Amino acid sequence: MEKPHPLTQWAINKIKAEYKDDIALLIAVTGHATDGDSHGEVFDYFIPETERGYQLSRTFLLDGIGHDLYPRSWERMEKSITLDEMTIVLANGNILYANHEESADRFLAMQKQLTENLNNPEFVVIMNGRQQYVVDDKHYMLYRGDIFMTYPYENHGNGNRPQEVCEFIWFQFDLSSAKDFLGLSPRYGQYLFQQLLNYRHRTKKACSKELSLLLQAFQCLSSSRIQEQIVGYSCFLQFVMNNICTDDIPMTRELYSPDIQEALTYIHAHLTEDLSIERISQFCGLSPSRFKAKFKEELGITPHAYIISLKIDTSKVLLKNPDVSVTDIAFRLNFASSNYFASVFKKHTGYTPTDFRQQRFSHIY
Repeated sequence: MEKPHPLTQWAINKIKAEYKDDIALLIAVTGHATDGDSHGEVFDYFIPETERGYQLSRTFLLDGIGHDLYPRSWERMEKSITLDEMTIVLANGNILYANHEESADRFLAMQKQLTENLNNPEFVVIMNGRQQYVVDDKHYMLYRGDIFMTYPYENHGNGNRPQEVCEFIWFQFDLSSAKDFLGLSPRYGQYLFQQLLNYRHRTKKACSKELSLLLQAFQCLSSSRIQEQIVGYSCFLQFVMNNICTDDIPMTRELYSPDIQEALTYIHAHLTEDLSIERISQFCGLSPSRFKAKFKEELGITPHAYIISLKIDTSKVLLKNPDVSVTDIAFRLNFASSNYFASVFKKHTGYTPTDFRQQRFSHIY
């Protein structure tokens, strides 16, 4: 058995002598050491049992580098399980000292629960069209280029509404172990594993170039030729590193070009009016043909489909008001007739406007 680092032994002796009833655990976090820093396994934090235990906090200077021994309460550790706090301090924590077996068991049980929660994060990348997802009653409308992530322990789905016309690529990571992760060498596999373990963004956005890279990855991976599979594997890793394992890309809906963003602003502001392609394209300074092509390239759906979807979403809100008739809503949103509105509404939602209102389906959207 390896002899503990002198500073680790000092901390343990200090706890036993002065904080026996005040400190539950002393923890070191694997992987916290930076390149060239050899003291990453000394210790990182302790879990206090009492208010007095917080007094153990110290800052040390090792090889010219500051190193903190800091407290993390049981309450903060619980938040790591639900991903509301940093997870690496729990996931990679190693017990250096425990005041009781029960404290160690509690910590290990929390690690196990976190591992179960973090296993197999699911990613959906919208390639074309739009799609709605609901996660624990929170709603997300996704468009072309949106990268959406959920965990298996979360209640998620499409809110029981019919699937819209949409193309997407779905993939999932097995984070049960960092060993041989994605077939990479230990150094690279451990790095990518930690990046994914600490990924917290519900949505991000990928540009068209990155979507093409992901599409190439899956096309090559489905090939029977080993050379193509290797190319696909390389493309997939590049997409993951460029778009998931980095904080240097914008969040959802921040990559629209200025003219398309102007068009979107105009559409939302004049939704109840006659929104012709000529009128919108003139406003944002593009020819009608260029506007339609650019709009679909950036959002994955045509301007007409976007406007209709937006009108349907607006009509759902209006239908919650019993004092507004279906006919009034149809004409307010510039549909040619109430019958046409009802037909389009049912196509998008699976229900007629009257059914939606009378049977109170609106709470699931």
